[in-house]
Amino acid sequence: MFLRLAYLTVTNTFAALRLPPMGDRDKDVEILALRLCGAITLILLLSWAFVG
Repeated sequence: MFLRLAYLTVTNTFAALRLPPMGDRDKDVEILALRLCGAITLILLLSWAFVG
């Protein structure tokens, strides 16, 4: 579980570092993908906290 969380954190960090040199449409798509990854991470954390 912690390995998956660490992977998502590192992936999101590198994705956020790529945002400044992109165009507007590319940034919008990347931000949407980061929000989705953040939502999945939150769901995983909450399910882990309540299940065990």
